[in-house]
Amino acid sequence: MVTCFTVESIMILMLSVTFFWAHPDSIKLFNMFSTVLVLDSTYKTNRYHLPLLEFVGNTSIMKTFSIAFAYMMSERQDNVNWALERCREMLHSKDLYPKVVVTNWDNVLINVVEKVFPDATTLLCSYHIRQNVRAKCKLDCKVKDLKGKNGVVIKAPLVVKNVMARWLDIVDSKHILIIGPGSKLYAQNFLSFWIMLKRQFWIQLRRSL
Repeated sequence: MVTCFTVESIMILMLSVTFFWAHPDSIKLFNMFSTVLVLDSTYKTNRYHLPLLEFVGNTSIMKTFSIAFAYMMSERQDNVNWALERCREMLHSKDLYPKVVVTNWDNVLINVVEKVFPDATTLLCSYHIRQNVRAKCKLDCKVKDLKGKNGVVIKAPLVVKNVMARWLDIVDSKHILIIGPGSKLYAQNFLSFWIMLKRQFWIQLRRSL
């Protein structure tokens, strides 16, 4: 008996296929350090133009390691759900399920994480937060030229650079606040950031009048 497939049925079959693989040593590490799970998805960066989902773990000494990878034929929710379920199956017990899952701003990924690991706290990756802040900053700093107190022209890219530098100071000092006594430094950096934004606002307001 010969089974005939239509083009439509073949396409549906391809869209439902996901390839998942993990090294045995990575599985062992994942069962030792499963508190934090980082999900990083890349798109069209390989010769097949397929979405690649990487599962990354974090050790007790803040070292990262690759847990597993998944090539997905599409970014549909059922493909992502299948990949995360395979990741969950690598853990030996429910007590080892991740407590924190870090993702990029992908609604499909976030929704699936909440389904597969409902008790985990979902956080956004600091890199993607920083990229979003930079994008918003570039959007809000679309000015031709600004003049400081000394009359020197301030270019818009320099404004973005200064804002991002102060923002990163706050982020870094907040990290120190978590792991050590850095509350004073955090307050100073936050105040400095606020004063700079306030000064920048008045410069733009005077120019628009």
